[in-house]
Amino acid sequence: MAVVIRLQGLPIVAGTMDIRHFFSGLTIPDGGVHIVGGEHGEAFIVFATDEDARLGMMRTGGTIKGSKVSLLLSSKTEMQNMIELSRRRFETGNSEGPAGNGRSGPPVSSGGSGRSSLPTTMPGFSNPSPTTVTTTSSIHESVVSNKNVSTFTTTSMASMPPSFSNNFGSPSLTMGSTMTTAMSTLNSVPPPIPPLPTLPSLPPMPSIPPMPVPPPVSSLPPVPAVTPLTPVPPVPPMTHMPHISTLPPFNPGVPPPVGPVTSGLSGSGPPLSIGNPSHMFLGPLNPLGPLNIQAPLKSTGVSPDELYIHLQGLPFSATEMDVRDFFQGLGVDSVRFLRDHLGRSNGKALVKFFTPQDTFEALKRNNGMIGQRYVDMTPVTERQWLASGGVSSTSGGQGLDKHASSTDHDQHRRTGSSSESPSGRERARSRSPHKQEYCVYLKGLPYEVENKQIFDFFKNLDIIEDSIYIAYGPNGRATGEGFVEFRNENDYKVALSCHMQFMGSRFIQVHPITKKGMFEKIDIIRKRMQGSQGDQKGSSLEGGGKGSRTCAHISNIPYNVSKKDVRLFLEGIQLFEESLKVLVDGNGNGLGQAIVQFRSEEEALKAERLHRQKLNGRDAFVHLVTFDQMKEIERNPPPQMAAQCVTKVELSISCNNLIDKDVGSKSDPLCVLLQSVGDDKWTELDRTERIKNCQDPEFSKKLLIDYYFEKVQNLKFGVYDIDNKSVDLGDDDYLGGLECSLGQVVSSKKITRPLQLKKGKPAGKGTITITAEEIKDNRVIVLEIEAQGLDKKDLFGKSDPFLEFFKQGEDGKWQLVHRTEVIKNNLNPSWKKFTVSLQTFCSSDMNKPIKVHCSDYDSDGSHDLIGIFQTNVTELQKASLGSPVTFDCIHPEKKQKKKNYKNSGVVKIKSCKIEADYSFLDYVMGGCQINFTVGIDFTGSNGDPRSPDSLHYMSKDGLNQYLSAIWSVGMVVQDYDTDKFFPAFGFGAQIPPNYQVSHEFPLNFNPSSPFCQGVQGIVEAYRSALPQVRLYGPTNFSPIINHVARIASDAAQQRNASQYFVLLIITDGEITDLDQTRQSIVSASRLPMSIIIVGVGEADFKAMEFLDGDNGVLKSLTGEAAARDIVQFVPFRDFAKAPKEALAQSVLAEVPNQLVSYFKMLNIPPVNLPPTK
Repeated sequence: MAVVIRLQGLPIVAGTMDIRHFFSGLTIPDGGVHIVGGEHGEAFIVFATDEDARLGMMRTGGTIKGSKVSLLLSSKTEMQNMIELSRRRFETGNSEGPAGNGRSGPPVSSGGSGRSSLPTTMPGFSNPSPTTVTTTSSIHESVVSNKNVSTFTTTSMASMPPSFSNNFGSPSLTMGSTMTTAMSTLNSVPPPIPPLPTLPSLPPMPSIPPMPVPPPVSSLPPVPAVTPLTPVPPVPPMTHMPHISTLPPFNPGVPPPVGPVTSGLSGSGPPLSIGNPSHMFLGPLNPLGPLNIQAPLKSTGVSPDELYIHLQGLPFSATEMDVRDFFQGLGVDSVRFLRDHLGRSNGKALVKFFTPQDTFEALKRNNGMIGQRYVDMTPVTERQWLASGGVSSTSGGQGLDKHASSTDHDQHRRTGSSSESPSGRERARSRSPHKQEYCVYLKGLPYEVENKQIFDFFKNLDIIEDSIYIAYGPNGRATGEGFVEFRNENDYKVALSCHMQFMGSRFIQVHPITKKGMFEKIDIIRKRMQGSQGDQKGSSLEGGGKGSRTCAHISNIPYNVSKKDVRLFLEGIQLFEESLKVLVDGNGNGLGQAIVQFRSEEEALKAERLHRQKLNGRDAFVHLVTFDQMKEIERNPPPQMAAQCVTKVELSISCNNLIDKDVGSKSDPLCVLLQSVGDDKWTELDRTERIKNCQDPEFSKKLLIDYYFEKVQNLKFGVYDIDNKSVDLGDDDYLGGLECSLGQVVSSKKITRPLQLKKGKPAGKGTITITAEEIKDNRVIVLEIEAQGLDKKDLFGKSDPFLEFFKQGEDGKWQLVHRTEVIKNNLNPSWKKFTVSLQTFCSSDMNKPIKVHCSDYDSDGSHDLIGIFQTNVTELQKASLGSPVTFDCIHPEKKQKKKNYKNSGVVKIKSCKIEADYSFLDYVMGGCQINFTVGIDFTGSNGDPRSPDSLHYMSKDGLNQYLSAIWSVGMVVQDYDTDKFFPAFGFGAQIPPNYQVSHEFPLNFNPSSPFCQGVQGIVEAYRSALPQVRLYGPTNFSPIINHVARIASDAAQQRNASQYFVLLIITDGEITDLDQTRQSIVSASRLPMSIIIVGVGEADFKAMEFLDGDNGVLKSLTGEAAARDIVQFVPFRDFAKAPKEALAQSVLAEVPNQLVSYFKMLNIPPVNLPPTK
């Protein structure tokens, strides 16, 4: 039920949007804000629910535009009475305060507060001397727009005489209520008129019911000074009014024809031309509606600009009948569909109505549905209608009376309405392009933005091909800036109206810009990017170190990339072959980076154009550097963002009920796998074989793809009917497709979805089934080894032996794969059992040569070789049959020198087993659900949420650091939870109704069900809870950690791998229960859970880094050590300018290993074991 609140103390400079901002987070319906003004600066706000009103009342004492306001419960009756009182004051010209009081006066601005003084001279009325009158009026919010608009409301009429005299002092005029609109047609404001008794000679008039408050309008008719009226003979009945040339036709719904009026306070702001009556005056609540006198109205001059509406978002198949059905009950004159340069419908149309009232009613149906699409509506002018090929309403069009259109007065009205003051014309031109250039400058774009998102943002607008420019920074990520050029002025203006609208979760700024200005900004952005790249190690853009930038540092490439892969990536570019190097760490593991020197600067620039192009499925970042910088990078490779969980996934595809495209036979389907590379572009990764004459194919060829846990990988599966031998699919029939993320597939292991020919259009009954399987060899080799009779190598003791295992690479070189521990002073050592991945140990090749070195350890690194032997896994496995396998340890030099040399000892393989080593994907695809929980810091150290300095303060784009962290991490994790219901808690705040401090309160204030639907649900719960709680303290982590630990403990009792828990804590870092938190983390390390801490703000995060445990095992106060590392801490400030996925990659990088380490610690296999390879 709607509830009304009365606000007092509103400053004169405040408008409806200021009131809405004051009540942000609460639901106020469109048209629910009514500014009355007056001596107390009053307004009435209608809230959608009791709960919204209750929360709104809690904000009493807050400030709007620096003025403290108070809130009182009210009612609709009181609101209507106050609005009516305000209206009567305006109509009668009575002021509540002295003239010139800023709290009084009719609204004269659509952009100001709507309350100002209105001095008006009125010669020729009851007072012969000029009189200044101030009035008070109410301002109502337009239901068409949420902008601050000042509106004028017409009065209701109790009765109307059949005729009246032009002499306002004559007793022949009887009015139940003052009729301002009738007076307004005389270009004047009358003085107060006392009630006059009804003459007995007049026949009684039929009763007319009181009219409700009429609809708001976009402008207020001004009241200029007029000359005294000369007496005229008694006026004949209404039907003869047009014969009086000195007076305009009587129309209570139309304001007087006047010239431009300066808007804003004290004449500031853009001029407001109100010569054309607003269509709002002819709304359904107009007093003339019940009188059924539309016919006389048609003879009155009406602005033709009030008859047209622009529709966008129409289905491309929409017809004129669909549009007329949508506007059923309204007078639609004609419909004109707009088309692109190829003559195809572009989803836009112009509609002409018979009357402004029809137009006004039509606008109320904004965002209604035609077919399966929501339709946006905006008013347009007759000029735009004519530009589209329509017929002018003044040239015989329906809905306007020709006679009225040809009168001098009407011509004057239209001329006056279209004219503007010089400042008005300049301001109008400031939002229009120069020289037919329709370019816009975008700010606030998401960092992961692609062309497709910009097309969707400007849906159905005609964008010039290849005109979208997205600015990227030196890290290869979008900077939030962009440019778009449109094909015509109409679409350009619609685009500008999208200013501060949402793209995803961000507000987008849309600014006009000339093409020259656009190119200048693009040039600045490019120079800024090049300057950042050239500034590495303190160098400048001009060469920095020594020499020109003829070298390149290539990063963000796969860790297993080879030199050959990089050379193919740089194909066609001349370089020094010996300079091309793939960087590795001390253990020979790839770093995902490469360096290269080119033969000239021109060749280097060619390579730079490959920036963000795919190298083995990843976006390669190509940065040009000098030769000295390249050498420095080779010596000290820069660290990568985070170790990634990368593995190969095998996708099996089958389809059912495919569309039959062949005549006389069935389709010959093939499935192709594509991956998004950004900018609405896709690259092909793999494709299946073609199966002839089959509508239910099951493809035998598997599709392979690299899988990254930290990234959202968008895939597209396309099924085609292949009728030729060409590799190109452009000439083959499309049978349907599916778009999804790889995370959705691997978390479900198997999904079945309907095929679509395009978004929203199913491909018949066709479906596609995708099954995911990790192809990484999950086997390990487990060895138990001892030695006997080793040579003595130390002068004053025995040997300190250890073993090293090497495998032979493809190039014939030996690569170290494992080293055992050192056993001090022992010639008969027995090493600990150890486990090595079979793929690492022998590349899963049982017959690959394995070389073993037995050496004596020396602290100076000059280890002495004891002996060597060679074998392979097949021979080692014989040890598992019950008897050990023995190898002679041979020293090559001793064997050559001594004829009777036998060995330097023997090495015995006591046990060799090949076992399964389950990976993160084995557990996830085996049925393990990752349960995501959020804990948000609501302590006082964050600052007042209403202050821009607060960490909880909402920026213009509706975000803060807390929300950014939730979005970033939640969007990745949610794919691994089937029901997507996430518990969300807050801590450190006083919560309603008793405002006691709580350290684990649910954001939805429902302790029995703290779950939120998806990441969006968490965001909405946070935004709803923020204005209801009082930030307090202290900052205690242990309660919420213990809360999740209790749930994880219950899951651990099941002794299976079905549940794992991830707790995300977002805090400003001022922890107060460090000792209790340490104990909670140590206890939780034995449970199936991980803790991610994101620190926001600029606080000292030493306590968080201590909890992370990266510098050593975390211990409790009693000395108990954590069983495993379960905490990952990341400061948000390190990712403030990075794309949001970078934060997710960093904080989630350790989760896969943490999950595996827990189940491996307890020797728990996946719920559903993967098939043996």
